[in-house]
Amino acid sequence: MAGLKSKDCTGTMTSDSNSGKSQDRGYVVIVMENGDKAFVRFQGAGTNTKEGANTGGGTWSYTGGTGKLRGLTGKGTYKSSGDADGAEDQVDGEYSLPAPGASKAKKN
Repeated sequence: MAGLKSKDCTGTMTSDSNSGKSQDRGYVVIVMENGDKAFVRFQGAGTNTKEGANTGGGTWSYTGGTGKLRGLTGKGTYKSSGDADGAEDQVDGEYSLPAPGASKAKKN
């Protein structure tokens, strides 16, 4: 994204669960190798079994960024599955950034 590679991410999630089903929402901060950040919000639903397997999915959206990612927008979907041996996530979507040098007009 913008010629940058991600280095790290940190997230927080809240789940309302009952009888193995959950409603999830949260935020993720993606840190790029140069220190720029992308901010993501997500929401979805999940299912957990007594054996420890889980599946889930939902939607996500970029809420902004810093540095080269300032003005970042976008959205998409995610699917996840896992068990005690590991997890797999599939994330699809689109994003856009303002053209270099573009700025918003200030209101007086």
